[in-house]
Amino acid sequence: MIAAGGSAVSNSSTPCLWIAIAVATALGVSTRGAAQLTSPPVIVRGSAPSADVHAMPNSQNSLASLADGSIVALLYRQTSNSAGGHLFLAISTDIGVTWNSFHPLPHNTSHRAHGSNSGVLCGGRECNIVHVAWADRSSGSAYHSAWYQGFDTTAGKWVGTPTLLGAANAANRQDAFPTDITITPLGTLAVAVGVGPNGGLGMRPHECGLRIKKKAGPGFGALLPMHSGGLGWSRAASIVAVDEVIHCAFKNLQGSGGIAYRSYDSVGAAWQQSAHVMVGPNNNGVTSINGINAGNRSVIARDTSGNLYILYVTGSQGGLPTNNKMRMAYAANGTGSTNAAWTDLEVIPHDSTIGANPRGVGRTQSSFPLLQGGDTDYYNYTLAP
Repeated sequence: MIAAGGSAVSNSSTPCLWIAIAVATALGVSTRGAAQLTSPPVIVRGSAPSADVHAMPNSQNSLASLADGSIVALLYRQTSNSAGGHLFLAISTDIGVTWNSFHPLPHNTSHRAHGSNSGVLCGGRECNIVHVAWADRSSGSAYHSAWYQGFDTTAGKWVGTPTLLGAANAANRQDAFPTDITITPLGTLAVAVGVGPNGGLGMRPHECGLRIKKKAGPGFGALLPMHSGGLGWSRAASIVAVDEVIHCAFKNLQGSGGIAYRSYDSVGAAWQQSAHVMVGPNNNGVTSINGINAGNRSVIARDTSGNLYILYVTGSQGGLPTNNKMRMAYAANGTGSTNAAWTDLEVIPHDSTIGANPRGVGRTQSSFPLLQGGDTDYYNYTLAP
């Protein structure tokens, strides 16, 4: 099995899933080849401060293994202390031992930095194509727009021209950015596009939608908002394909903030649920505004049998005691359209330890529990089949 943060293959016939809980540090990359890991981890590129290199957060798909044997990583390179930096692809053709092919993303003077929602990628169904979505300010605005373009690892060049997925609106102070990307067995590409606290793209604040592109189609279809019914938000969406269905997990305000699920049939071009489904126990809590108190970020993954898993953290501030936990919601293949279909699994039990709570860049607070829900952004966990 190779678990590579976005693309993975398995030689096992039994359902299997990896959970990785680790802080994203990322100047080095380790990959699994033959029976051993490269040791020590390989330095991809950089010598601070003029070429300091950062990885994307663990909760974002930013590493893919392709059928031609190459491994592609999406990284951020800080090119100077004053002028910022740019996103780029780093490519290895020897299972990660050396990295000697580097390709800046388009619009490389205005990329969003290496924090959340800056860029995602996934391997294509071809042997040598990687699909990349990112956010940048190339429109001349102080706000970010979301873009997509494919990259050919054999030719070492970008395919076609960048495609605009969601435009910024400076007058309304609205950003657009990708939160995840996935591809189906038939080659249908799906990108989750989100907006910030001022909404945008016809969506309310902190919501996400799908942009779908069929393999033989002319381009991406219209934005498909994930949220439907109930309270607001479809924040920080994570997506994964099972057959030709795109499965989505996202933060919703139900239950003092909870995790919701919805799936889209790319063949039938329709959502499979009329409204999103809460995945936490008892519809995520006591009442619509008092309950499970989830953090902002979840990660959805499938195992080798198509069963679904959603990993997330919760806190006690929503009214449920001893609730500072890491949870995983599980639904068997072909289910998930009702709250009852989701089983609540406890990954880390309640932890009231007070420490440096990883609440996202610039929001670390020492007076909070290490595991806490609400308006918190944890980036140090992920799932891989």
